[in-house]
Amino acid sequence: MKIRDALAIIEGSCQRVRPYGILRLFLAVSVLAGHLRFGRGIFGLSFLSGGMAVQCFFVISGFYMALVLNQKYNYRGSYGTFILQRVLRLYPVYYVILFLILGWKRSLRT
Repeated sequence: MKIRDALAIIEGSCQRVRPYGILRLFLAVSVLAGHLRFGRGIFGLSFLSGGMAVQCFFVISGFYMALVLNQKYNYRGSYGTFILQRVLRLYPVYYVILFLILGWKRSLRT
């Protein structure tokens, strides 16, 4: 499977899982509100506590991963495709952040 085909599969599946993304966004904002110590919420909206939001986020993410694996990667050789797509999605952001932090840390020394 080519990278272009893999990206098309991801694009098509995004339409079916939109509610999970909205729920995960709400949970992520809840964690952020907990870290920023907004006791009464943001704009009058109250959220879950940070710890509860993290646990719910992990449960929803695990369910989402199982759903994706079951729907898209149910053919022979799909494990390699799954790993390739995860690497292409996660590692570029990881390395950009890593290099930004290292550059920032280096600028503090001078």
